Amino acid sequence: MMFIIISAILLSSLGAFALQKSNVEIDNAGAYSIGGYIAFIISFALLEYGLISMPLVFVLGIWAAGNAVFTASIGYFLYGERFPKKKIIPLLFIFFGLLGLSLT
Repeated sequence: MMFIIISAILLSSLGAFALQKSNVEIDNAGAYSIGGYIAFIISFALLEYGLISMPLVFVLGIWAAGNAVFTASIGYFLYGERFPKKKIIPLLFIFFGLLGLSLT
């Protein structure tokens, strides 16, 4: 079931980036917008499916924290966004907290 939640996290973050990209690349704005909306719809459907067998607090906590870590990682690696090292440590705590939750 954790695979479904991770898929929802990835699709939600990719949907956000597609919508952001639709504002930057005007020529392909329609394609990015449609892709972003589709990613969000599938993400929320997967999130709903994950709620069937897991507690709400667990699923939404993982989903929110996972989105923060994945979005920061994508921004750093794909878009070259930089942030101070003191912000990397809390992201690592979130990541390892998520890893610990998924292993229990």
